[in-house]
Amino acid sequence: MLSWKHFLYGYNSNNDQYNVGLHEMAHALEYVNFPSFFGGTPKFEENFMLYKRQAELTFPDDQHANMNLFSEQGRSNYHEAWAEGVELFFENPAELNDFYPNLYRLIGKLLNQDPLNKDKIGKG
Repeated sequence: MLSWKHFLYGYNSNNDQYNVGLHEMAHALEYVNFPSFFGGTPKFEENFMLYKRQAELTFPDDQHANMNLFSEQGRSNYHEAWAEGVELFFENPAELNDFYPNLYRLIGKLLNQDPLNKDKIGKG
């Protein structure tokens, strides 16, 4: 269940790094794209596992933790790292790219978008 009011509220500000709709849709995208659920998408699963591994390598020794881009939960749980990463990808792409360029690149690959380069959107 998702509150439509809170979903829309997330779009009121484009740079607060918080968007319930994007966060929950990221969880849903992860859930439906694995073969064990609903048939899945092998390419998504492969690229998602690259993101998972990168997050697991990045956050234990995260030199940017004091920037508070990712919550403590996001730095310790790859499902939340994914959902928070998607929020940041759209809400604050420049900062995500500056501090976590590998995560930014992998999210862009998974979503076939690049908010920092609008010419590349949808040209996968």
